[in-house]
Amino acid sequence: MTNSELTDFYTINSPMEYLDYELTVWGRIFSDEDNKESYMSNYALINKNIDIDQAIGEIEAYYNQREIVPKIFYQPDSLPLSLLRPYFDRHGYELREFEERLMIFEKLPKARHIKKCVIRLFTQPLTGAEYALCIEQDFGETYGVDMINRQIKAGYRLFAAYDESGSPVCMALLGCLKGAAYISDLYTTPSARGNGYAAALMEAIKAEASNQLLFLDAASENAIRLYERAGFSTRIVRRWWAVKGSLPAWCRE
Repeated sequence: MTNSELTDFYTINSPMEYLDYELTVWGRIFSDEDNKESYMSNYALINKNIDIDQAIGEIEAYYNQREIVPKIFYQPDSLPLSLLRPYFDRHGYELREFEERLMIFEKLPKARHIKKCVIRLFTQPLTGAEYALCIEQDFGETYGVDMINRQIKAGYRLFAAYDESGSPVCMALLGCLKGAAYISDLYTTPSARGNGYAAALMEAIKAEASNQLLFLDAASENAIRLYERAGFSTRIVRRWWAVKGSLPAWCRE
């Protein structure tokens, strides 16, 4: 398999142990009743063409019972959107269709200056200044850091870079799959951007995952340039979310 095909394989076959998980005849369903607002913690996927109306009904019953908005998301093994779209229309779902860049580390970059700064690795749930940095990333909301702390408990690792005053200014999460590693939640506080902290963090993560296939999803042009300079290749992937009722405002930005 190519590296791109391997990322799909690992994504499909590596259970997200930090979430409640059910395997069904029509797909998979994930939830976290302690973090109901997290979109990436509460969604279903449909990968088998078996009575799709009934599947959507089961998804809605599952989430309604937990007072969570029903959501059905794209994953590499999902049924095609062209097949699912009429069902989403009939059941009152609004679609968000978007592009992301699947980025895979494939080559050593050209020699370049890497900022020297303190980088720490966290294997226990975050508190203090690191917890506050996660909340800052989500504009004061706690759903993101709650998910990150559950992921850390399940074996993920968080890297944080610090400025000269000892304050955390940049972070990223490294998820360990079976034979691969996935980077997410890269964030630099606005006042520290452009100073090399993210590049330094990427070097630490690459060293930590040197014997694994390393990949991530990126959307912003600044992040894509950072990863390309660090030796990542790019493939455009079309994704979609289907949300019961209407999409939240932040999905429309």
